[in-house]
Amino acid sequence: MGHFVAFRLGMGQDLIAGSEDASIVQAIIALGQTLNLKVVAEGVETTQQQDFLTALGCDTLQGYLLGRPMTPQQISEHPDTDWEAKAG
Repeated sequence: MGHFVAFRLGMGQDLIAGSEDASIVQAIIALGQTLNLKVVAEGVETTQQQDFLTALGCDTLQGYLLGRPMTPQQISEHPDTDWEAKAG
């Protein structure tokens, strides 16, 4: 397993450029990139968050915007699905 840094967005957290929250997220992503770590953002719920994080170069996004939690059985019912392509 490779090394990575993960952070969780607060529910409904607005990432407005120039805000304190946005600056902290930007610093976390920049630190991860500087250390050659994969950066994972959890709790992505809005397209605004997705666009902001993608523009900053976040490697992986997780959250309700991209997919709801599934049981192993639900996943196995769709063996031909390219889950990574759907998440990106």
